[in-house]
Amino acid sequence: AIEEVLCRWDNLSHACHRQLPQAIMDRLSAPSSPTSCPISKVRFTQESHSTRFRHGSHAGQPIEWLVDEMIAGRVSPDDQSMLLNVVRFHGEYWSLNNRHAVALVQYGLHLEK
Repeated sequence: AIEEVLCRWDNLSHACHRQLPQAIMDRLSAPSSPTSCPISKVRFTQESHSTRFRHGSHAGQPIEWLVDEMIAGRVSPDDQSMLLNVVRFHGEYWSLNNRHAVALVQYGLHLEK
């Protein structure tokens, strides 16, 4: 198997060399529209976080406030303000919005009760 890979790698006219740039672009490009996945599949990028939001429409509010707003139905988990920015790295999804991810996890735990 490795001999075949080495043979193809050394043969610059092989199709794999023509397909590689597009495969890399497909892998590194942002999706054209939001993609959804279960919050349980999203990992945190930091071990700790502030208890208050610093930016956006929830700036200054504590995470618990946002969880309560979702429980009361005043903020929907599908709301644009709840959209998580994530990166896929080594097959895992990593959140760049840790406080919003925490709020969504806590909201999910509330729904499971």
